[in-house]
Amino acid sequence: MSREPFLPSFRHEIDRLFDTLVHTAWGGCREATPWKPACDVVEAPDRYAIELDLPGVRTADLSITAEGRTLRVEGVRQKARRRDTEYHHVMERTCGRFVRTFQLPADADPGGIHARLEEGVLTLEIPRRENRSER
Repeated sequence: MSREPFLPSFRHEIDRLFDTLVHTAWGGCREATPWKPACDVVEAPDRYAIELDLPGVRTADLSITAEGRTLRVEGVRQKARRRDTEYHHVMERTCGRFVRTFQLPADADPGGIHARLEEGVLTLEIPRRENRSER
């Protein structure tokens, strides 16, 4: 049995593995990775607040909707542009589309949501209704 057909195939697999390791070690492009921005949810006596980390996201690229008790925040962070003479070695900042949904408590007033995007943090303030029932 000849081993010659095995060697080119083996060498190809070693080359492929090496390429994968190099690109992974240097970061590679992670566009396929789903982006789920980190958030904090805070409850105060008169309101709820949701803060999402959205560095690099423009206001024009955001959509905030409330339907029933579901609050939906979606948007996109654009991919960093590079010049033809540049090659990225590390790309850890996720880009692309994201969607976050939140189930609002019964005493939240989705009609009074106030949103602001400041220094890469989206803050949503949701007032609580006056005549709320005890939990």
